[in-house]
Amino acid sequence: MEFVNFGHESIMCFNNDDNSFSYIKADRPPLGLLHIKDSSTIKTSKINLKNKKMFIYTDGVTEGYIDGEQEFTVKGVEKDILKNSSLTIKEIIDSIVNKLNNRDNLRDDITIMGLQWLKKLSYSLFDKSFFWFSSSSSIIFNRAEDITLVFFSNLSKS
Repeated sequence: MEFVNFGHESIMCFNNDDNSFSYIKADRPPLGLLHIKDSSTIKTSKINLKNKKMFIYTDGVTEGYIDGEQEFTVKGVEKDILKNSSLTIKEIIDSIVNKLNNRDNLRDDITIMGLQWLKKLSYSLFDKSFFWFSSSSSIIFNRAEDITLVFFSNLSKS
């Protein structure tokens, strides 16, 4: 997969083969902070997603409160992913969100996206995809035959 990482949180990659984590740091500041005059200045990165799960999240996930004033932290996200590594990427994200979405007034947004490669890509991602939206949980789930993409965002609890 080829991508551009604009933002301050590193992308978390979980390797299913050895239960290890690696991180991809942003090469650029968050999108919109600097004017981009020419797209040739944008550097892309590539990653092989085979047997991996990729998580892209805002600081509201790692800095969100789970118990009283205890922050979830990157290590907390890692522990939750390890504990639930046999589950689908949607179920892992649901577990993380349920830990954070535990109070009337959230400290920050909770936004997390997960990507998982299921098998060799042989056609366009959108050839056989469908979308599911649940207004009760604000989850958009895109399941193509080859790639699963789960996105959750909760800007306020109401």
